[in-house]
This record gives sequence, C-alpha cells and structure tokens, in this order.
Amino acid sequence: MAKGKPLVCGLIMDEMYIKENIRYNEKVNLVNTVLSFVHDKGICVKTFTFDGAAIDISMSACLGANLTMPYPAHMLKLCRNTLGDWGVLYDKSGELIKWDYFKELVSIQDKAGLHCGTKMRSRHINYQKEKIVMRQNGVPI
Repeated sequence: MAKGKPLVCGLIMDEMYIKENIRYNEKVNLVNTVLSFVHDKGICVKTFTFDGAAIDISMSACLGANLTMPYPAHMLKLCRNTLGDWGVLYDKSGELIKWDYFKELVSIQDKAGLHCGTKMRSRHINYQKEKIVMRQNGVPI
C-alpha cells in the first residue's frame, strides 16, 4: 500500500501463454488462484480483461459475471488481426474478404490525401508494429 491507499490493478489473461486445450473450469481455478494470491497481498483487482472467446465467457459465468456482449472495439481489432495475418477470410455467403482490399484502400487514400469515413490509416494496416511487447521483470518474453 502506498501512503495508506490500497494498491489497485487490472488483470489481463493472454491465451498465448496458457496451453491451448485448457477447459474453462481449469481457467476458473487459475483465475481464482491468482485472485486469492493478490487479495492476500492486499491488492484490489479492478478489471479483468480477456479476448471474449466462448471459453472466456463460460469462465466468466462460473466466476459470477453476467456478460451480455464482449468489448466491441477489441473484438474488431481481433478480426482485423486475423484477416491481416491470414490474408483472406470468407463471409457467411462464401464471398472472399481480402486483406489486400484494405491495403489498397489505404494506399489510394494516402495518395489522394483524402480519407474515407472508415478512418482507416496506415497504422491499421501495419498493426504488427503496434502489438504490445509482453515483459516480465523488464525483459521481453
């Protein structure tokens, strides 16, 4: 505690560092263990962030949360990252969605000096440069 005030933090669950085939009840146990640990240290957890996958929604329900909708802006970024990484997705009608379309749109906008209402910019196309570097004890992992 700093100057009599409780230490407050937010937890972020990153599936990249948790084995892929973990069940939601195992995640619940993991989260409960972490929450108990930080509580015992006098730390108040104010937020808990995850990517909104079905297993996370189930885990949250087991923890007592009633989630009606995941955070939309984050879900859009996850979709953008998937399309950018894979290059191609298909809509429910089987129509092609190509990442190249978005790259070309931004290229045309940049050349013309005008931007569409989508607010897409080069930084959205080059999103890999803006991914967060996870650090442990100051060392990138």
